[in-house]
Amino acid sequence: MAKHNLSSDDIDFVNSLLIEAGNMAVDGQAFRLEVNRIGNTQSNLTKTPTIDEKISLFLVNKLKRRFANQMIVSEEALPQEFSLTDDYAWLIDPIDGTHHYLANDNQYSIMIGLLLAGEPIYGWVYNPASSTLYHGGPGQGAWCLGQSRGKAQLIDPLGALNSKSVRVIIGRRDKKNNPWLESLPNIIILQAGSIGYKLTRILEDEADILLHLAGRLKIWDTAGPVALALANGLEVGSKDIDTLLYPKDSFTHQVAMVIGKKGSLEWFRKQLIPAWIQ
Repeated sequence: MAKHNLSSDDIDFVNSLLIEAGNMAVDGQAFRLEVNRIGNTQSNLTKTPTIDEKISLFLVNKLKRRFANQMIVSEEALPQEFSLTDDYAWLIDPIDGTHHYLANDNQYSIMIGLLLAGEPIYGWVYNPASSTLYHGGPGQGAWCLGQSRGKAQLIDPLGALNSKSVRVIIGRRDKKNNPWLESLPNIIILQAGSIGYKLTRILEDEADILLHLAGRLKIWDTAGPVALALANGLEVGSKDIDTLLYPKDSFTHQVAMVIGKKGSLEWFRKQLIPAWIQ
């Protein structure tokens, strides 16, 4: 696993950026600002720039000043040419969970993930609705900073999966397209919002496994949450491998993603895949 050279000041700097960006998001809801939903048939881009574009511009500019000469990619500011190298790459998702942001149901996040040589080494997931920030990376632990917690607290590593009662957290599309999931024994299906929000439910021990069966996740959807998951000792993988690979020249993962407590990948392959492929 690649190791970063972020200082504690660097981490605090990014923490403060996420909190400020979260305030922008909350203000955007109060003023009913539009978000960018390009590719969605319900697009209605009546505001320029949209709130996620404003957040994107803010985060990109601040990171560029602090981390000059490092690659910075935002969902709302994609480069014309892209290729991961052995250097650092910052991946930004200004509003992770557009549907939930618009619904004002609190299940959206703002996320930043840092890759080094194509591996997630540090991640941030901020839930503005609860003013709760999660950050960490492999070997660094996963930390939570929230209004009710005071200073940042290390999240204790979670225990192993209890296969007699598995709480699986999925998105609305996967739930709709895979109704057979609820017929499996010893499974509780939980539906929730963005990838980042779902991962934080596991860190809070409100769920055991995050499944994204549809594939086609973008790298900015996963970089922050995967780094955080690995920070806490969670398993990350797919149907065939015990990791999530970051493509060199593409923004898109082409595999289903599994994140969960120890034993989750074995459970997924033995209990879920046979039913999935029928």
